[in-house]
Parts: sequence; structure tokens; C-alpha cells
Amino acid sequence: MAGVRVTLGRFARGLLPGVLPTLAAALGGALLVLNLAAITRGVVPGGVVVAVPTLLILIAAAGLAGLTVVEVGRSGGLGWRAAARAALAAGQRRPVAVLACAGVVALVAALGMMIIPVLVPVLAGYAIFAMHAVARRLPAQ
Repeated sequence: MAGVRVTLGRFARGLLPGVLPTLAAALGGALLVLNLAAITRGVVPGGVVVAVPTLLILIAAAGLAGLTVVEVGRSGGLGWRAAARAALAAGQRRPVAVLACAGVVALVAALGMMIIPVLVPVLAGYAIFAMHAVARRLPAQ
């Protein structure tokens, strides 16, 4: 029971300070998705030359956001800025971790669009668990 209490305490400590960074990341991600959609539909000029770097930026941002969530959990729910710096450093050391976390985020986003909205918080919990597992199991370089 102590493990559940510790986990819930970390979650509560990290939740409120993380609302603004989460909203900023969600807004930035949504703008990148809208930009990518506009580029691929031909509404905005640039075509593939602009779409590919935009997609790569979106993938990197999603992966770094996932690694940041992992770092917040590792720090006990404290310090979103420090967690973001640690995630960036970890991503530079292990770029495959960024790609793996981006894959988890993409899978969760796809599943979130397909399931009942009431189950999205459960899916978010599985996503956090999956990102922790991915970050832990990838070998250090």
C-alpha cells in the first residue's frame, strides 16, 4: 500500500505545476499538426520540402514531451524545468529514446481517437507506464 501512496503523492505534486507546461505542449503540438495538414493539402506552399522537417520536429517534440513526463516521475513530481532539461540531455545521449517515446505518444493519440472518451484517462496512465518502461529499457550510449 505504501507504493500506491507514494505514486499518488508524486502524481499530485506534479499535476498542478504541470498544467501550464502541458497546455503549452498540447497547443504547440496542435499547431504543428495543423501546419502539417495545411502543407500536405496544398493550402500552404512548400510541399514535401517543408512537410518532412515539420513532421520531424513534431516527432522530436512528442518524444521529448514523453521523456519530460518520465523525468518528472523520476524526480518525485518536482521541477518541470529541470525535468525538461534532463529529458533534452537524455534525448541527446539516446536519440532512440526520443523516437520510442514519440511512438508511444503517436499510438496513444491514435487509440484516443478510436475509443470512448471516458477511457482516455486510463489510456493516459498506460502511456505514462509505457514511456517509463521504454526509457528504462533502452540501453545507454
